Amino acid sequence: MDNVLNHYDLEFASTEKNFIINSLKSASERSGQIFAIPKKYNIVMGDYSHDGFSSLKKDGKLYKLPNRGTGHGTPWDYDTHIPIIMYGPSFINEKKQVNRFVTQQDIVSTYAEILNTEAPVDAEGKVLTEALKKTTKKPKVILTVVLDQVGIEFYNAHPNSYPNIKRIREAGTYYNNAKVTHLESETAVGHVAIGTGAYPDKHGIPANSFWIKGVNKNNYSFSLDNIESPVWLKSPTFSDVYDLKTDNKAIIVSYCYAERAAMGMAGHGAMFNKGDKDIVFFYSDKEDIFKTNDKYFQLPEYLKGLKAKPYFNKLSNNTGIWMDHFIPVQQEYKKPWAKNTRMDNKISQTPALPVYEGDAYVKIIENEPIGQDDITDLMYVNFKSTDAASHAFGFESEESREVLEEVDKQIGRTINALEKKVGKDNMLIVITADHGSTPLVELNGGTRIIADDLQDELNKKFDKLDNKLNAILDVGQVQMTFDESELKRNGYDLNDVKKYLIDYKKDGKTFYEYIFTYD
Repeated sequence: MDNVLNHYDLEFASTEKNFIINSLKSASERSGQIFAIPKKYNIVMGDYSHDGFSSLKKDGKLYKLPNRGTGHGTPWDYDTHIPIIMYGPSFINEKKQVNRFVTQQDIVSTYAEILNTEAPVDAEGKVLTEALKKTTKKPKVILTVVLDQVGIEFYNAHPNSYPNIKRIREAGTYYNNAKVTHLESETAVGHVAIGTGAYPDKHGIPANSFWIKGVNKNNYSFSLDNIESPVWLKSPTFSDVYDLKTDNKAIIVSYCYAERAAMGMAGHGAMFNKGDKDIVFFYSDKEDIFKTNDKYFQLPEYLKGLKAKPYFNKLSNNTGIWMDHFIPVQQEYKKPWAKNTRMDNKISQTPALPVYEGDAYVKIIENEPIGQDDITDLMYVNFKSTDAASHAFGFESEESREVLEEVDKQIGRTINALEKKVGKDNMLIVITADHGSTPLVELNGGTRIIADDLQDELNKKFDKLDNKLNAILDVGQVQMTFDESELKRNGYDLNDVKKYLIDYKKDGKTFYEYIFTYD
């Protein structure tokens, strides 16, 4: 990977030189050939906005801010600075803050240390030693909680909106300098880091979606032929290897409404050699039910058919309106600037989905024999509505605040249910995030580019041939993927694109800060 630096920004340098070393581990045959990092506060993103406005407060007064939403993916601090909080009276030191630079990959190595077992073969993290008490006792259950897109900036924007998380943070050990150290800082990659302790060059998941050579299409990270699957995940997770070591007697539970997170943390289930069908499930917004891939995983019978729509009906008093937004739930919907209507379900952007998810997760704790023998069980849960709300409205918004407050309530419920089941002296809780979020550009002078628009613009510049092929195959938040043969047929190569991007301007301002190329 070669890099061209316009200037070496102090913040980028302070993210630790280890970040640059580790970011090299994000490049592989599955990654984009170019990593283009926007200047601070600039963003390349999907069209995430819900209906074009958010509710914000200034000087105690509520106002509506027109905007197109936000995203994440860069190495800037707002996208990568996350918490790692550990709690468990028998296992974790109380009331401690640690300033040391740590990463998501360290979580797996720490679990291996606590359980006196081996970390997965590709894990590269270090043990979070400052948190650990000296004891030979093992927890009955380890619960890993991920608040999607809730980096440090999200918490700072709503300091009074997470009393349960704050209580756990203050009672246990808080790593306040945890960072995401891969590109892109996205959901799939973050959860695979938490699950495997590895980097994309080993685990094979460089982004939420990527191009596979020979397939010649943009491939979703946890899907094969439109069926949710962990087939592309090359590294074993901690759950994979630990479950096998217990002869599949350990109970493994993993949920997120996005399958890339649920599988990214739990791993391969019965796809793993001699593995079994763990409880791994996700939410289908098309069908409004929980689902799984029952070839490799299982969904408990008592969760089948449970729908989220009644939860939103209760939230909206059957009006379909929440905070002045119409929220489609399996309904036709058209964004103000869109050309066409589409069948949509945006319940994930509201506090209704976390209540639905919390009910389901507590049912699992109550109905499964969690912590009822001497083998430690592993539970993972992602509350992703914070991600959906932040994408649509910005993490600074009142919409995101309301979602965070509900997620915090459901985390409190989950921990209380687990404590009732196994006792607080027998459980270990870890709370973290997969990534942070870019602030709304309307609030900081940044520039927003819709990824599809940039891809079209680059193809017009570098692909003049009328042969139904595109030179630029995909533009992500950071990674760009090219058909280098098509570029060559047009008389260009990656260096030409790189030079163009270095000088690329949007709204009269240079857009990119750094350009890395994978060779």
